[in-house]
Order: sequence, then structure tokens, then C-alpha cells
Amino acid sequence: MFVLPKDEDSSSSYLALQVEIKNNRDKQFSFTSQDITLYNEKDEKLQPIQIYESDSKTKFMSYGDSLSKGKSVAGYVVYEVDKNAKYELHFAPSFYDDIKENSKKNNDVAIKVDPSQYEDHIDEAKDVMKKYVDAVYLNGESSGGGTNLSATDNKSQVVALADDKKSSDNSAEFTNDAKADKEEFIKKFTESFGKGFYNYKPSDSELRTFADAYIKANAKRAKVDYKVKTYLPDYAVVYVRPETIDLDNLNVHELSRKFYEENKGKYSNYSEAMKAGEKYILENAPSQFDSTPLDTSDNMKKEGYEIKMTKKDGKWTIDTSSKNYDLKDMARTFRGGIGY
Repeated sequence: MFVLPKDEDSSSSYLALQVEIKNNRDKQFSFTSQDITLYNEKDEKLQPIQIYESDSKTKFMSYGDSLSKGKSVAGYVVYEVDKNAKYELHFAPSFYDDIKENSKKNNDVAIKVDPSQYEDHIDEAKDVMKKYVDAVYLNGESSGGGTNLSATDNKSQVVALADDKKSSDNSAEFTNDAKADKEEFIKKFTESFGKGFYNYKPSDSELRTFADAYIKANAKRAKVDYKVKTYLPDYAVVYVRPETIDLDNLNVHELSRKFYEENKGKYSNYSEAMKAGEKYILENAPSQFDSTPLDTSDNMKKEGYEIKMTKKDGKWTIDTSSKNYDLKDMARTFRGGIGY
């Protein structure tokens, strides 16, 4: 399968080959990942890429392993490859005991490798992330101004290495409860937004109406880019870079001016006037949603928020734990900069 190791060039292709080594001899032998080598068509030896990812449970061949008689070990070895080229995978133990034995008999094992026969499912991760974002933050709709990185976007996507060409699962889903996550998102929205009023006390219904109007407008206007940073068989990190309607960009001064012009001389009590003014702003602010400039958060990295995902039994789970601070910041961006 093709993978995308963390911090590697996303414009390159990385093939993860799952190998199993069994000791059929009468004594223990040792080997390193360097004993598993890939040769290109020019008979040049390619260096394996070492992968260390604490959040993944995928087994990668380590630098050294010892196998007792009859025992075996399995794991992935990863190489940067050209999808249109042909390769040979060789295994030849090189430690001292094996070298002496190799002098009498060649123990080299070779397997033909054709990268074109392996699927690339990297985009699956960003597609699942997009479904989650649409369902939770954008009223279940794709953002009208959104720009998804395409499958031709060199490593915007990665898929778990298949043994050979098989039908891909284009309907990959997530296990998260989107309905519950959406309600929690809206609850945080209304609670945080409601705290910004000092004279008028909005009802729950008024706050929900405002939040629903904002989310609907964002679903139509927000621009959201998705790009895969890391992709392994059971783990992925996706950059999500949203440009949303920033509520700080609302022209509150203009709304206040209109309220004053429409209600000049109506209120003799200053407190009542301020209360009515805040209510007017609450009710009329949504009229600016279609014209308010989109913006990105100052707290977001240039590439976007790093959202982690894990895969089990063919389904992804977006990390929504309390320690996922990037997800919290992203949710705040989708609330127009309100709440933490």
C-alpha cells in the first residue's frame, strides 16, 4: 500500500510493503531492516524510510530483531518509489553467523515489486475529514466556496497498502457521532455568544436562531482546504484550513447607527435604549453574513489545523479528545471566533 510518512515530501510516492520473516533453521538468527533491500531497474539499492509514530499501532520493521527457531516476525518496510517503475525486494541476513553460512550457500530471497499494482488511498483520509466537517460545522452541507485538494494533488491522500489491486472503499465513513458533536458545537456557540451581551438578555431561541443563520451562511460561503500530512494503515493527520465568516468583522457600528436613526427620541431611559440596541444588533447582524469578509485564525498554522484520525475495522475515528487542541481551535474558527 502507499503511505505518507510524517515530514516526508508530499509530492513523492511511498510504498509500504508488508513482509513476514520466519526462521526455519535450527538456531537463532538476527537481522536488521537494512537486510531487507529494494532495488530499482538500474540495480540501485534504495534506502528504507524509518517510521516512528507513537499514535499508530502499525508494525514497522525495526533496526534489529532476533528470531528463535520456528518463530516469525511481520511488519512493513517503506521506500520512496516511482509508481511507473519496477523493483525487486531482496532479503539477505548480514550478521556474522549468517555471513559464514552465506559463504557456503546464497540465502538471498528476491520478490518482484510493481508499484502500479498497489492502490493509493491517501485521499480517503481527507474525504472522511471533509464529511465530518460538513456534518458537524457546516449544517451537513459542503461549503459552497470550499476547495478540496484533488486526488491528483500528489499525496493529498494515502491509502493503506493493499496486497494488490483491489476495489477501493470510496464510501469510507467515520465512527464519530456527528449529531452529538454538532449539538455540542452549537451549545458552545450559543453559550459563548450569549455572554457577549451586557444589557439585553437573549433567549435560548434567539441565540439558536442566530447560530443557525451563521452556520447556514458559512456552509454557503466558507472556503475549506484539506491536505493529508501523514497517512499510515491505521492513522492519519489531515490539515484543515478554513476561511470563515469572522464575527469580529461584522460592522456593528453601522448597525448601531441604523438603530439610532430609526429610533431617535424614542427612549428617555438610557438603559432601555442600550438594551433595545443590543437586541436590534442581534436580530439584524445576520443581514451582513453574505458580505462580511472571510478570514483565517491568527492561531492557525499556515498549512491549517492538524486533525488526527485513527482507523479500526475499516472505519475512521476523528480524535475529538480534550487534548486535541487543534480541533478545539478549528471549532472556534467555525463559530466565527467565538468560544473555546
